[in-house]
Amino acid sequence: MSENVAVLLVDDRPENLLALEEVLRGPEIDLVKVSSGDAALRSTLRQDFALVLLDVQMPGMSGFEVAELMRANPKTRHLPIIFVTAGMNDVQLQFKGYELGAVDYLIKPFEPHILQGKVNVFCELYRQRRKAERTHQEKLFNAMREGFAHCRMLYENNQPVDFVYLEVNTAFEQLTGLKNVIGRRVTEVISGIRESNPELFTIYGRVAATGNPELFETYVEPVAKWLSLSVYSTEKEHFVTVFQDITERMKNEQELMVMNHQLAHEVTMRTADLSALTAHVQNIAETERATLARELHDELGSTLVGISMELGRLRGKISAPELLQDLSQIKDLLSNAAQITRSVVHQLYPTVLDNYGLVAAIEWQVNEFRKRTGVTVELITPGEPIEAEHTFALAAYRITQECLTNIAKHAGASKVHIEVKAGGGFLDLTIRDNGKGLPATTNTGGHGIFGMIERARYLGGSMDIGSETGMGTIARLSLPLETIRPQDKKRVLVVEDHAIVRDAIRHLLEKQTDDFSVGGEAGDGKVAVQMAMDEEWDIVLLDISLPKKDGLTVLERIKSAKPGLPVIMLSSHPESEYAEMAISRGAACYIEKGETDRLVEAMRRAILLQ
Repeated sequence: MSENVAVLLVDDRPENLLALEEVLRGPEIDLVKVSSGDAALRSTLRQDFALVLLDVQMPGMSGFEVAELMRANPKTRHLPIIFVTAGMNDVQLQFKGYELGAVDYLIKPFEPHILQGKVNVFCELYRQRRKAERTHQEKLFNAMREGFAHCRMLYENNQPVDFVYLEVNTAFEQLTGLKNVIGRRVTEVISGIRESNPELFTIYGRVAATGNPELFETYVEPVAKWLSLSVYSTEKEHFVTVFQDITERMKNEQELMVMNHQLAHEVTMRTADLSALTAHVQNIAETERATLARELHDELGSTLVGISMELGRLRGKISAPELLQDLSQIKDLLSNAAQITRSVVHQLYPTVLDNYGLVAAIEWQVNEFRKRTGVTVELITPGEPIEAEHTFALAAYRITQECLTNIAKHAGASKVHIEVKAGGGFLDLTIRDNGKGLPATTNTGGHGIFGMIERARYLGGSMDIGSETGMGTIARLSLPLETIRPQDKKRVLVVEDHAIVRDAIRHLLEKQTDDFSVGGEAGDGKVAVQMAMDEEWDIVLLDISLPKKDGLTVLERIKSAKPGLPVIMLSSHPESEYAEMAISRGAACYIEKGETDRLVEAMRRAILLQ
């Protein structure tokens, strides 16, 4: 049975896609339909196709533009394209299509059997090419498998896995700067590429034991190049190592990393500015609320009390029942006005917070919420008052107020659970409802939610809000009970070969934290080792890619001399085998560059655990 192959149909008109599908539908062809050039490009990057039928005239991106982008991508450069158009038989357009690498150019209407025949030809060519590739892979695998058992035996019996260079091409000499390597052992030659390459020796051993090819990247100091080494086992005790110059790629990665750090630095600065602005606006609002509450209480409240007293005085002078009844109604209205005034005063500024503390203020607020909405509220509080600085207590009160207001307005909840507790110098507040949950757009972008999160962040705390449609909403607030006083700052050695990145790290640690100070900087591995040995440090931040000595080598030197000194590895590579190697050699952890919040948390944890 023939292998099913995929054909991509690209046309902005649904009726045209349907017509093509009717013509080409068959048991051995999988048809994928898209209606735009962008979608076509994404599809070709995700899936292998035997052929693309591409409409010429499409809005946004024409078929010619799609073909040009496909030809520029190595993955899709050789993908066959048949242009299909309903336009006039324009020779110049046809010529342009063929110039872009099309295998055919069809003008609608065309005979269905002609299109079927062309598509079947390219599908069969695709099947043959895939079959040839599989046959080649099988032969290569069989040849490699013959030598794996012998190499595995050497490896498992702890016999040296070292080999002799039998042949190198001129490109190897040009890339590495090494001459006369024929007949010399791998360990001897590789040691000339870099001062220490234990990772590469380990890779040769693993390839010998498992038969799986592996990749290694290293810096060649004599020629100032980064090389990628792909190691394959071909037969008994024979390896092929393919060297590629990746200097340009590494340079681009480093430049991108620097730009990312600059961007992260800008974001950090803007976030800090925004948090400060949010706090400033909220402080102004609280001041205005307190002023207005005081005016209402002192002026309007006193006036209402005075009017009530005057009505009482008049009541003693009036005997007519009708007038006494009118006076009684007026007094009731004044009592209601006084009650509303007191409620508004409490909403504007919680005097109960100043007089009785945070727990009592939240209890009063919950009681008012119950009266106003009829919603059942379960409130769990400590058995004793929570001592908190006024700024933090007021923030917790306001955030509770905002959450309850949102529940009343939007949640449609019948039950709310609130838990207040304190411990470890922090106040923890949890508010959960059984309502309809937040819409996806509100879950992260509402102004009220944003304000609460920024308020907590500015005060050194955090707030998380989670929700699932129909499953209710849960808000968790964590705030310090008092201002965190700066302690003795920990001395940090930053090892990074890019000055801009070092500046970004220094700014992060010294401007955004109170517990770290950058006491020294090193731009290469040799200087880093010397500084680590000569001075006392509380923690080291170590880049994994460094000139002169790589980060893993520096890590080993530091940990052998100062095993108690925490070292955090930094890298632009995502966590993979680099992380495993770093942790196995004593690193406290492995952080990908750009993860600033995670870096600070890891540094604090490493200091505590040392």
